[in-house]
Amino acid sequence: MVKNAINYLDDRIQDDYNYLKRYYKKEEDLKKNHLSNIAIHYLYGRSFFKDIPVSKRSKEAYDYFMEQSEKYWLSQGLYSKGMMALYLSRYDKSQVAADITKSL
Repeated sequence: MVKNAINYLDDRIQDDYNYLKRYYKKEEDLKKNHLSNIAIHYLYGRSFFKDIPVSKRSKEAYDYFMEQSEKYWLSQGLYSKGMMALYLSRYDKSQVAADITKSL
């Protein structure tokens, strides 16, 4: 049941990413900050289930929002930064996680 729930979340984050790709046609527009609280909560929740691989269909969205997290963490509030520090450290992005922790 947990695996089905995780796959559902993976599919929803892919839907969000597909919407961004439809709305922002230019590559440089996609590189701007599109890190939503929903994406942050998704990545935080997802980090508890590293043993369940991200579906192939959702891998592009997952990678996109992880990259956004590493790049745009400064623009987030304290609560979001805390969650980001936790999930980035769980995914071995320890330097960014340490930078976020220092900023708190």
